Amino acid sequence: MQATEIAEKLLPMYLGVEFKYDKDYSYVSEKRQLELLKLHRGYEKSRATLGRWKARLEEEGFIRRIQRFKRHPVFGMVFNSTAVYITIKGLYWLRRAGHNVTSKIYRAIIRMKKINPAPPPKIPNKIFRSSKPEPETLGGLFKNLGLTDLCEFDKRGT
Repeated sequence: MQATEIAEKLLPMYLGVEFKYDKDYSYVSEKRQLELLKLHRGYEKSRATLGRWKARLEEEGFIRRIQRFKRHPVFGMVFNSTAVYITIKGLYWLRRAGHNVTSKIYRAIIRMKKINPAPPPKIPNKIFRSSKPEPETLGGLFKNLGLTDLCEFDKRGT
């Protein structure tokens, strides 16, 4: 089954849960996901099929799953739930499918800017910084190309 066919079945369910609780993720149990698929979409599938579908969507970049754990005083770290985030690729796919997700796309972009706020580093190069390149910079450039002066450059015809 194609990833877009799987996305057509699962992404609207995750989107509905996110809108219901006004979150950027959903943390519905697999049992509840199967109930929602049966109730709203009419699909009756097994937990194994649901797991394969979610793994396929994650491979294709439509969703991101993060396992959440809690600290238990006796047992230590215990599995709590899995949070499912719809990625920007998934949100754009939902928008093409006719869902109103403009606010979610905007919030996802803002979240990405908070995660990676640094602008890309500037390239410190004299040629790019000055409008009139210095002759010694151009001479070094021609020397690296194997040309001794501009006249030889014209003789080669390149």
